Amino acid sequence: MPGVTSTASEAQKAEHVVTMLLEKNIKMLALDFDQTLISVHTGGSWRQGAKSLVQHVRPCFAVLIPAMLRHNLFVTIATYSKQPELIQEVLQQAFPDSPTEKIVIQASTREWMEQQQRDSGGEILLSLKGTRSLSDLHASC
Repeated sequence: MPGVTSTASEAQKAEHVVTMLLEKNIKMLALDFDQTLISVHTGGSWRQGAKSLVQHVRPCFAVLIPAMLRHNLFVTIATYSKQPELIQEVLQQAFPDSPTEKIVIQASTREWMEQQQRDSGGEILLSLKGTRSLSDLHASC
């Protein structure tokens, strides 16, 4: 993967996390983009292109996301960024052998903001930070 390196240990941890998710019947992982999936903050207006962001993909996610997709688990990116096309390009370049078109990106686009004003429904967010395996994997990021 261009600009993304990971170790065998990280790959093992990612497989362990996927196994744990499957055992607990958890089917989706939602991630933030800025300073989570990548180690920098784009400010919502990144002008240096996707290629320059690929090198900032955290190694733990470089192995976890493909592992999740291989096991038909869902991955979504929830972000305040207004650049979903850039995020899609980063995903395609960072994970060229994975079906990145299956990753849902929910960005703060004008259309989404308008829909939020019309809708009154709430969102339920699950945090996996408390799970030991994910904490171990996160520590390696």
